[in-house]
Amino acid sequence: MGATAPNFFTRAPTCRHLRRRLLSGPYDECDARLTLTVGVGGLDAEDFTAMLERMYIRWAEGRGLAVRTLDRSAGEGAGVKSVEIELVGRWAYGLLRGEKGAHRLVRVSPFNSKGLRQTSFAGVEVMPVLAEDVRGSRRRARPRASAPHPPLAPLAADHRAP
Repeated sequence: MGATAPNFFTRAPTCRHLRRRLLSGPYDECDARLTLTVGVGGLDAEDFTAMLERMYIRWAEGRGLAVRTLDRSAGEGAGVKSVEIELVGRWAYGLLRGEKGAHRLVRVSPFNSKGLRQTSFAGVEVMPVLAEDVRGSRRRARPRASAPHPPLAPLAADHRAP
């Protein structure tokens, strides 16, 4: 019962093979910049955005990533309107890139005196942080070389009007 699950990065060769396949994008080894914004839902959406912030911070710290809050805009009641976090460590972007998009929470609202269900939304955006070179300008990531496309077959007849 007290055993912990083996780490994804240090397990048998099968996991290394999976890591190479799943984390094979051109930016996957980069640090990540995570932006959370409140969506529709009022106070509940602000509270949900704050819950997501805590969740991502705890997740990152549990994986040994350094977390730095770059910008935080407090909400009117509970929670936050927006927050921008930078996660520093290998594979940060690759592990988080699937999180981008709209997140939805349906729950009995603690802010509703009638105890009704409330649907709240938050937006999540994940971007890679590109390394800076010595001169301070952003380094352009080189896209991976892919197999060339096969040549197009010539048209059998000219379809232009006479």
